[in-house]
Amino acid sequence: MNRIASYTEEEVRDILGNARIRSDKIDGRIAETLTMIRTGEADSRKNPIRSIGQRRRRKRSLWKNAAKGFGAVAAVLLLVLGLCAVNPALAAEIPVVGNIFEKVRDVFSFGRMPEDEVTELGKNGVSGEPGPEDQSTEEEVGKSVQDSGFSITFTQYYATDQAVYLGVCVESEEELPELAKMGETGYQLMQMHMKQKYSFREDVISSAWPVEGVQEDAHTFVGIMRIDYEEISVDARRYDEACEEAERKGEPLPEINENTRDYWLDEIEVPDAFEVDMQIYRIWAYSSELTGKYEKSGEWNFSFQIAQSDQGIRSVSVGEVNEQGIGIDRIELSPVELSVLTVEPKGRSIYTAVLDADGLAIPTGNAYWTDDGAKCEMMIGRHDISVITVYLCDYDAYMEIDKTLMTPGAFREELEHLALWKKEISLEKE
Repeated sequence: MNRIASYTEEEVRDILGNARIRSDKIDGRIAETLTMIRTGEADSRKNPIRSIGQRRRRKRSLWKNAAKGFGAVAAVLLLVLGLCAVNPALAAEIPVVGNIFEKVRDVFSFGRMPEDEVTELGKNGVSGEPGPEDQSTEEEVGKSVQDSGFSITFTQYYATDQAVYLGVCVESEEELPELAKMGETGYQLMQMHMKQKYSFREDVISSAWPVEGVQEDAHTFVGIMRIDYEEISVDARRYDEACEEAERKGEPLPEINENTRDYWLDEIEVPDAFEVDMQIYRIWAYSSELTGKYEKSGEWNFSFQIAQSDQGIRSVSVGEVNEQGIGIDRIELSPVELSVLTVEPKGRSIYTAVLDADGLAIPTGNAYWTDDGAKCEMMIGRHDISVITVYLCDYDAYMEIDKTLMTPGAFREELEHLALWKKEISLEKE
């Protein structure tokens, strides 16, 4: 087996963390990151070009200041391609689309969506039951768009106050390469480059979102795209314009850090309900052999109405800080993820590690700087989070340890040694 055909969750975060800010630089950033992975130089929280994530204000927020941060990974959108429409000769061999959330729940990093809160998409991308002129069978659910030998169908979504998860199926006339498996769950990955127009902001966003899922056969990929609100609640137009001017003059790009981010970035609140128009123009993925990038260009346009669910959303206040100024403000929870909001001294880089009730490490997703510290998103999956143990470690010291072959017990011992702040926290409802 090729020794780099499978990636760890940490490596995936480094790979995808660069695909957010300036779409014309994505390919170069990906190549740079792969090189950094091989040479051990990857450092996802110190790259200023990633720092356009920004935390939106919420009604439930306990902080007065909005947090603005560095997105490290994108999370997840489901695309569904109807191969039957693209290639009728293969129709008899193609399974009914069905519930994509259920199909990929065992590999999707964030785990299983709560069934009662999932919204089916009608044929026009509209939420809820189809009307008299929009009767959809199970095979026809959602909206399909065909171009360049590909059919993409969005079928359902689940939205919290943290992110929206979209179910997708991609089917191709030509055979797809076998895609590399990644992360602790062995999911396969596609990347969708798109332009997005949200009803709550004036500008158009260009970004690339990863889709975690599985290949059902040589022509079909199903998965989930997670759109993190932290990454769509930032207006970075001033920064983009400054970067373009610097490039024209051959000057260094302006840096975004804790002192300059308020100047370059504006915060936009994500409402409880909104509309989004998407224009997907490029799809790519790495094959299991890593011989190159599989790529397909085209135009697939979609419109969706999204409404957030508030079921299972809660906040657990901690409010403890040690003499070094390191600690936790609170834990934010949804049925599929938890976020640790830390307090950190200015200029100090802290890594947040969390163990579940069984002592197993909970995979980390995005990490964002805030005015007071950081917001670190964790993927609940199948982890028992009735009780968690949070370790705040020096970032550089944590990155120096070799975690590849470490047992859970040895990992806990290492965290006990490294921790600058530690606390066991009960998350069971009172």
